[in-house]
Amino acid sequence: MRLGPLACVFVLTACKVPSTLGLPCSDDTHCDAGQFCDAAGTCAAGAAETSTSSPAPSTTSTTDPTTTTTVDPATSSSSSTSAASDTTTTGLACGQAIGLCNKVDILVLIDNSGSMSEEFGAFIPALAQFTDLLDTVLTGPCSYHIGVTTTEVAPDFQTPECQVRGALSKSGALLGGASCFGDDAHPPYLDESDDLAAIGCLFAVGQDYDTDEKQLDTVLAALSPELAAPGACNEGFLREDAALLVLLLTDEDDDNDSDDPSESPNRTGSEGEPTAWFDRLAAIKPPEATGVLALLADSENACDPWMPAPGLSDGEGAEYGERILTFMQHYSGMGLVDHIHAGNICSPTEELVPQIADLLGVLQAVCEDSGL
Repeated sequence: MRLGPLACVFVLTACKVPSTLGLPCSDDTHCDAGQFCDAAGTCAAGAAETSTSSPAPSTTSTTDPTTTTTVDPATSSSSSTSAASDTTTTGLACGQAIGLCNKVDILVLIDNSGSMSEEFGAFIPALAQFTDLLDTVLTGPCSYHIGVTTTEVAPDFQTPECQVRGALSKSGALLGGASCFGDDAHPPYLDESDDLAAIGCLFAVGQDYDTDEKQLDTVLAALSPELAAPGACNEGFLREDAALLVLLLTDEDDDNDSDDPSESPNRTGSEGEPTAWFDRLAAIKPPEATGVLALLADSENACDPWMPAPGLSDGEGAEYGERILTFMQHYSGMGLVDHIHAGNICSPTEELVPQIADLLGVLQAVCEDSGL
């Protein structure tokens, strides 16, 4: 097993602490058994006091279009097990009932080359807050899928038959090949029935794999009919009636970024040009139903200058993601400017989480434009 030097920091999100007593919380489910979330927002011992205040408005299920459904947004949760379209028959309202998508599929692509060690120094600590952020983002949709893949094949974290580009990871560096889901038969993605803490395990991708990053080839492979087919590696992840969000985390552009491209003709980046990437993705999922958020070097001076090392080895600094950004700008060209967001992966830890939080704004725009 090959681990990046910072892989073990993922224990912050992937492993359960011995006790949640005294830790921050927003509701009782964030605390261990025998504890509750008190008024100060921390886990306390004992049972929650029974409230004497007036009950919150309840959700009313109906098929009568003249009947109004009342929802208390303060109690809206992503834990609903209903696949409702406009209202739910059990639990709280979600999806279109509250102005968001019924379903969303989130594909996370992480650069797993050695040069990412520098960026992960700031990014990994930010993941301690990532689960709470996702919980906020995913409060609205009735159903979600979250899959993680890497710029290059990571055989340590994929089953033998799925050691191919675009296959979703089932393990991470913390578990050394064991399933992040606790069940080898579990699909290679999280859904609303899973513990979101498993995302920390999936994000531990290691940083010592092939240095020919092919970000868009990988995204397109992950969503391709070949990997989505019955019995294939990513079966069930991408749904026709779900919005699609793509989150890219990389410090290099999708191109030949070697010291001397003429001496490394096989280090090509993804096949084709940004326009072709956009057209191929649009053929899989309509642009109106797609959003893309990228953390990368979002300007020429965003990070330390990219310095490729001689030969086929990786470099230092971060390379301006010009071709990736050009691909994203095609959504702007269709009038879907709020379907994309680019942030700076070289930001300090305290600035990374707010940038990832823009995922919520992208999701809202996609939901509005797609009507899903």
